[in-house]
Amino acid sequence: MQSLRAIVERVHEFRYAVEALPPGRLTFHRWRWELWQGSWMLGAGWCTDPALVERALLKAASRRIHELHGVRALRPERSRLLDRLRPGRPARVDTGLGVCLLVPLGSDAAVLAAGS
Repeated sequence: MQSLRAIVERVHEFRYAVEALPPGRLTFHRWRWELWQGSWMLGAGWCTDPALVERALLKAASRRIHELHGVRALRPERSRLLDRLRPGRPARVDTGLGVCLLVPLGSDAAVLAAGS
């Protein structure tokens, strides 16, 4: 049986995609985001601000990390970035239960960085 420390220190890797959506009838900007673990889509949506996209990615990653450990995330909004989301670079996320790694799917991370 694995020790609790070994379970908590395991780093899970998630892939994310962010793309700018064209303006619709209303002329505000929107960004679509997706979070993946292998071939499983963990979350997707759209936001009107890149900072909200970042928060949505963090919450979805936190929920999944807690789910993998068999517990429910009580406050997924408290997860925080340890590294800044930058184009083409992975970023570490502290979810409270463990650290995960967000890796961009291709060059989609450039859109998020350009909007902030």
